[in-house]
Amino acid sequence: MNGNSTKKYNAEFIEREFIKSVLMQVDIIPEVTQIVNLDDFSVELYKSFYKAILELYSTDTKITKVSIFKTMSSKVVLISLEDLRYSMKKFR
Repeated sequence: MNGNSTKKYNAEFIEREFIKSVLMQVDIIPEVTQIVNLDDFSVELYKSFYKAILELYSTDTKITKVSIFKTMSSKVVLISLEDLRYSMKKFR
């Protein structure tokens, strides 16, 4: 395994855990938005999750897994169905 695939795995793990943490503590979103930007994500799937969270937060919509998936599905999100299935399993 080369170094690049290891870095990709680490980025994916970190970004997934970050999104999970935000979902478990939605009250920290105001502070998080001051630190974390969309450009900080390297995995498009988790960038899409964070974008949905930011959109829901900016419209004072309750942030839940369901509201995030609805927001993501209402947009043209360039992720594969397999990625979405994988992420849904990871967020259980």
